[in-house]
Amino acid sequence: MNDQEKFQYTIAITEVVNRYFAALDQKQFDATPLRQIFADDAKIVRSNGAITTGPKEIGDSHRHSCGWRVTVIQTPLQTLTIF
Repeated sequence: MNDQEKFQYTIAITEVVNRYFAALDQKQFDATPLRQIFADDAKIVRSNGAITTGPKEIGDSHRHSCGWRVTVIQTPLQTLTIF
């Protein structure tokens, strides 16, 4: 692999990593945005040996691990969504 190819691969990998962390920052744990980052057979192996496979499971795992919940409170005047 020549230097130009290494540079192109480095840029591509950096873009994927940036999209991943942007999705985390924006709490985008749904499968649709994560499919732009992870292949259907992508695996995350945690330090305890647990394996999570695919964009949907990865998103569900992140949502659970980060403790982010969505609470919806409806009143006659408004609906509040609390993250």
